[in-house]
Amino acid sequence: MQHDVVENDTPLGTLIDELQAYRLQKDAINAQLKGVEAEIESLKLRIRQTMDVLGLESASGHDLSVKATDTNLGQIEDIDSFYDFIRETDSLYFLERRVSQAAFREYLDMNGGELPPGLNLFVKQDISVRKK
Repeated sequence: MQHDVVENDTPLGTLIDELQAYRLQKDAINAQLKGVEAEIESLKLRIRQTMDVLGLESASGHDLSVKATDTNLGQIEDIDSFYDFIRETDSLYFLERRVSQAAFREYLDMNGGELPPGLNLFVKQDISVRKK
């Protein structure tokens, strides 16, 4: 029994070659997008600096208006002190509700596949792709 053709009679090699063509197209688009995003960030920085120098809260061009905004963001300086604070004050709300996937896989390996309390296992199916 031959397994190199799928239901629509497209050879598997042809599908893989098509995947590569789309990957190359995506890489080219992402490179272009990266350049555009860098230009946008550079312009936003220049606009904000100019607004600060001029003492403006808002400004307008022909098609856009902008407003200066400041957002306070937390940045961990000492993870041990931060974790101590969370434990001592029961402040779990400081943490986001995501699982470290690397730590999860390591836990499964170390515990014979047994799940930690409160977690489910989800298997994401994919393929690994590399150049020859």
